[in-house]
Amino acid sequence: MQALSAALYAAMAGDATLKANLGAFKGAPSIFVKRPVPSDAKRPIALAATVVADVNEDFLVAQGRAITRDVAVYGNANGGLLDGPSDFDRIVAAAERIRTLFHRQTIRVAGYHCLPIVASGPIDAPADPQEIGRIVTLTIRLRNVP
Repeated sequence: MQALSAALYAAMAGDATLKANLGAFKGAPSIFVKRPVPSDAKRPIALAATVVADVNEDFLVAQGRAITRDVAVYGNANGGLLDGPSDFDRIVAAAERIRTLFHRQTIRVAGYHCLPIVASGPIDAPADPQEIGRIVTLTIRLRNVP
């Protein structure tokens, strides 16, 4: 859902604390809402592209959707002299900030009324040996606006 992707991006890109813990890509924070992530994006990155579930939801007088979406933060796991420093502290801080930014909050999604979001995690993310990551899962309930 493009409207939700735009709303998630706007909320994350507008947060100075989160941006301070992320890399940059073409003058903007390394926040992506679709794949593939450009290979030259500076890490750590936030990736909000994984829809875990998207189901219909009936309200008393309206219809809507319940969407579960993962927001992953990935960065460099290596701390060797040639590999550069590990991004561990920044990844943990960014994931915690994403949880704080969304938990029990609402966002503006075109065409919908957003109920308070439930954020869970962060948990370890599957990653390549050179990467580390954390995932925050967002449960977003949207009611159609007539």
